[in-house]
Amino acid sequence: MKFLLIILSLLLSFFALAEEHQVLCLTHGQCQTKAQETNICPLVQVGRDPSGNSVCIIRCFQSKTGQFCEKIEGKEYGVCREETYTMPDSNSTDCSNALPMDIAEEIFI
Repeated sequence: MKFLLIILSLLLSFFALAEEHQVLCLTHGQCQTKAQETNICPLVQVGRDPSGNSVCIIRCFQSKTGQFCEKIEGKEYGVCREETYTMPDSNSTDCSNALPMDIAEEIFI
């Protein structure tokens, strides 16, 4: 029993320290101290088929990602959080939200 209490105490201390080391912010710019290269793979419109329907593929590009300031509810400040990117569904044939190729190249190349 004493062993469990010690483990629980250590875990609570660990989470308390993790909370203390969060970077507080007012703006997104205050969080942009750590950028890293990552793959971003948007759905890109690459043309049209013989019937005139849009054809799109998932195309990957190297891009920098950083952090943003996530406001704390009821506060004027927030904490820096890592950007996340969600891959599009590779089984989707819906090109309505696809990024046009010329815009993708302008953004990523």
